[in-house]
Amino acid sequence: MKKIIPIIFLIQIHILSFAQESFPNKRSYFFEGLFQYGSILPHRIAIKHLHTGPLFGYEFKFGIQTIGNNLWKKIYNHPEVGFGFYGANLGNPSVLGNPNAFYSFIRIPIKRGRKFIPFYQIATGLTYNLKPYDPVVNPENLAIGSELNQYFNLSIGGRLKINPKLCLINEIGFTHFSNAAVKKPNRGINSFSYKLGLNFNTVHQEFVGRKFEIPDFEPLYEFYIFYGAGLRQHDPGDEFYFTSTISTGLLRQYGHKGKYGIGMDIFYDETLYIFVDDEPFLKYALKQGFFLSHEFIISGFSIVTQLGIYTYQKSFAHHTFYNRIGLKYKFSKHFFTNISIKSHSAKADFVEAGLGYYFLK
Repeated sequence: MKKIIPIIFLIQIHILSFAQESFPNKRSYFFEGLFQYGSILPHRIAIKHLHTGPLFGYEFKFGIQTIGNNLWKKIYNHPEVGFGFYGANLGNPSVLGNPNAFYSFIRIPIKRGRKFIPFYQIATGLTYNLKPYDPVVNPENLAIGSELNQYFNLSIGGRLKINPKLCLINEIGFTHFSNAAVKKPNRGINSFSYKLGLNFNTVHQEFVGRKFEIPDFEPLYEFYIFYGAGLRQHDPGDEFYFTSTISTGLLRQYGHKGKYGIGMDIFYDETLYIFVDDEPFLKYALKQGFFLSHEFIISGFSIVTQLGIYTYQKSFAHHTFYNRIGLKYKFSKHFFTNISIKSHSAKADFVEAGLGYYFLK
């Protein structure tokens, strides 16, 4: 997990930089406090025993309302971006601990009204204070094997205006903790909760009635090649094994918000040698597959989702399909960074972090 912390940190910093050109004369900051109530969602029989009580939590947020002429801000109805702090009792503190997280978020209005604004929000960051699995001290926690984990939250909600600077916030959201199989066990912890809180704005901004001109989009084609690497365990207490991916794809950007395409992967996974009785020939550690892809675009970022099928694998650790979810960031005209999780049936296989090259036509 420590290998991918610098990449996650860069993502946090860049998300806040979205707002740098907003409010050239007067910036609009906001502070927000939320209380939440919910439950963890055991998604496998092996961790069903971890659900022993309700979830209680809280969040504090600091953010900025974006305003400016950037096209992406107009497309997404001028979202809010910022940082937050999360704390929770998952209902079983003796086994799971009481996690805290620092995260960055983007909150996108669905429609702007004078009194009520529905929105959806994406947040990602780092979690600590979970009690990891230990064969002697904490053998019951079969969900998490590391002290540091990824935090991910997807919420939908609404903001009701009480007065020009104070709003009531209502949200329902899904939260996920995991380390992407870097350290086993890693079945992950999922939770669902309702959130209620207050939002205080330093400057009142009125968007209703404004019309933002969005130019027509001309479809583009994009070719890319990417190399990523990572580490993983096979079983708890194992040594760490090296993994890597070479991926290439052809995408068609169909609008300002998305693109779809096809591609091919070549995977190298040293844990596959475990299933081989013969000499550890390279062919046993390789897999190859083809995939369908979609990318959801927010400024220079893309949220990547892919579904693939293996067409070559010699290992006895056999799967037919694989999927991938990740985050891509284009930092120059032809280069991007990527961090993603490859998985089988929602079970993480390994993390892929690296660099890629692309060109448009």
